Amino acid sequence: MVGKVAFLLALAAIALSGVANSHEQEVVCYLASWAVYRPGMGKFNIEDIDPSLCTTLIYSFAGLNETTYTMMLLDPEYDVNKRALERFVNLKSLNPRLKVLIAIGGWTEGSTKYSAMAMSRASRKKFIDSAIAFIQ
Repeated sequence: MVGKVAFLLALAAIALSGVANSHEQEVVCYLASWAVYRPGMGKFNIEDIDPSLCTTLIYSFAGLNETTYTMMLLDPEYDVNKRALERFVNLKSLNPRLKVLIAIGGWTEGSTKYSAMAMSRASRKKFIDSAIAFIQ
């Protein structure tokens, strides 16, 4: 609970810091999807996000298939079966101006396969096509 409160207070402070000067301030919020697996008070779920504090939400992470160079889910059980991605995108119903993004990569993904994907036009096209399909 303390972690959630501190996170929300930090977001509120960031959101409020520019309210007097500009209504076009960007406040980017980041969800580490694995936070749902933390024990006790460290656990943080999609429903713990207050989308009114953010202009942009980033869900992390999707991954890269190192053979096909296509986007893939890193945690299909959570992302799809438990509808985490759907629930994340549905936060737009609480803030229609909210932009939702997904990050690809992360510490456990490393960089080698991303460098390999970027080396040729054909593998970049495979990735781009899969990213478009993933988003749709």
